[in-house]
Amino acid sequence: MKDILKGTRFDVDDSDRARMKMEKLVLVSLAGIQAQRRYRPSSIRSWHAQADYHSAINMLSYFAPNAAELTAYFKLLRIRVDLLFDVPYKWAQVEALAAALLERHTLSAEEAVDVIRGTLPRMRPDLFDPAQVPE
Repeated sequence: MKDILKGTRFDVDDSDRARMKMEKLVLVSLAGIQAQRRYRPSSIRSWHAQADYHSAINMLSYFAPNAAELTAYFKLLRIRVDLLFDVPYKWAQVEALAAALLERHTLSAEEAVDVIRGTLPRMRPDLFDPAQVPE
């Protein structure tokens, strides 16, 4: 998570652009535990995502300092991650990435992108069907 946050300074900028960047980072920090919860809920332990949740709350609290607003904002972003995983080809990308990580143990950013892109022709043939391309 430290690499993702490198160079991010929310204390300098409270613009919409900074808020959108923060939301994307929070979605990334929540995606792992949400994917695990979806894959095998019984394997989740209370401490598993503490660092990710702490990081997410820290980022969100800058844009939502009120406790009620912060709670709602956090819940909204968790819902967004769940909805993202409801899209079949997105979930297939998560599964493909997880399988690649189990096989290789580590992936470079380029390798991860290749794995993710590799699921698209299988899951979304409409995007790759030559008959669909206008002449």
